[in-house]
Amino acid sequence: MFVARAIIVEDNAFMATVLNDMLQTEAPSIEVMGVAATGKEGLKQIDKYKPDIIFLDIELPDMTGFEMLGQLTEINFKTIFT
Repeated sequence: MFVARAIIVEDNAFMATVLNDMLQTEAPSIEVMGVAATGKEGLKQIDKYKPDIIFLDIELPDMTGFEMLGQLTEINFKTIFT
């Protein structure tokens, strides 16, 4: 079975936990590799984990999700805005 690597970029800790729990229960083929609370942390985790999917909050404390994506030279993953 293919397991997709994912990260969650969400500054609301409660919402990140809810999404992580929901993915574990409802989508066992998605493995959450990490959770980031800022765009800067998200960029580091994208580089580290090379995810297949990112669940991305639009409004982050240090930048928007769109600004975060704009800092990448290559996007090799699917993005789901949360």
